[in-house]
Amino acid sequence: MRERHTDSNKITPLALSILLSSMPRILVMENNFGFTLGNAELLAPVVHYLDILEPPASAPAGD
Repeated sequence: MRERHTDSNKITPLALSILLSSMPRILVMENNFGFTLGNAELLAPVVHYLDILEPPASAPAGD
């Protein structure tokens, strides 16, 4: 990836939209089967990334 000058830490808008549209379906299907292990770990990076893009209203400026 470095040869192509891409940022491997960046989530593109397309990748984010696919993640956000497919993850709820997977989580619902797994929940219906009683599988919840790992759900919080799956959602944590998404919430973190979205908080970077638009910080929660209760977050103080500069955090």
